[in-house]
Amino acid sequence: MNFKKPAAWVLIISGLAVILSSVCLLKYPVLKPELPCATAVPSMEKDQINEGTRVGENIKKGSPREVVLKIMGEPKFRLSGLYGDGYVLEDGSTVVFYYGADKLVYDIKRSDEPRKPIGNADLNRDGLKESIYLDQSQRDNGSVTLRLTDCSGKDIWSEGAGTSHVGWTSLFLCEEGGEYYLLRYLPGMWQGYCTYTYTLFTLEGGAEHVVRSNTIDFDVNGVNKLDAPNMIAFAEEVNGLLGKSTLLLSSEGGEFSFGPSSADQFFERYSWLDSTPELYAEGDDLKTRLVKYSDYAVSNHR
Repeated sequence: MNFKKPAAWVLIISGLAVILSSVCLLKYPVLKPELPCATAVPSMEKDQINEGTRVGENIKKGSPREVVLKIMGEPKFRLSGLYGDGYVLEDGSTVVFYYGADKLVYDIKRSDEPRKPIGNADLNRDGLKESIYLDQSQRDNGSVTLRLTDCSGKDIWSEGAGTSHVGWTSLFLCEEGGEYYLLRYLPGMWQGYCTYTYTLFTLEGGAEHVVRSNTIDFDVNGVNKLDAPNMIAFAEEVNGLLGKSTLLLSSEGGEFSFGPSSADQFFERYSWLDSTPELYAEGDDLKTRLVKYSDYAVSNHR
């Protein structure tokens, strides 16, 4: 080939161009545009996640839960009733995103009040104190939740109390022997048939670890005679624990009581005895009142 002829150089340059194009295609293949997907999760670049987004201000109703998690991260607490995720912001305020069955945000509630603990105690025996909070975000719906969070602010345990009869409960922080425990007391009555139960427990291993528990059953209708000595022993047992306790949350009687406050009002006195004051003499002790009431109820039972 005569390289002095222009035609020869044209052929050489064309050949090199083809070779270079092939190499580039192998190294940097052409990307085909993806077809839109109805279920695709919107992406968000770092420069788009401004401070307003980080506190959830740019999350709107209808957003998928996947988007909320991508923006906000893992929730600090989850609701035990309605399906939702809660976050504690840097200023201590909270925001809760509620989801429907389709996992789309249908409501957003923010609290400008800082989330302040009502107590601190090492309840899971890891050597670090957990923080105890009252979540009142569902109070208008008749429910308040007691929450415990670890040092990172993550929920490790929660329990709700409701104003409906089936939701009545009382929760206390009990100190015994230099250690802290949770105390749950459920004095339940259904049409005169009663089951009173207390449970003293810790949260070792992330689950309830029962240290002590007791239950007593009786009826106030007169179907059976009351076992006054056993009932007195149970009351003394419960009151001994309540005397070392601080109220955290109660919905007993359909009314909320919030701690931290004294547990004195929850001491077991079998207050239903007060409905028949005519049976007792001044100075009667609890055992005498139980015996007199029992005799009256049995004699009048039909």
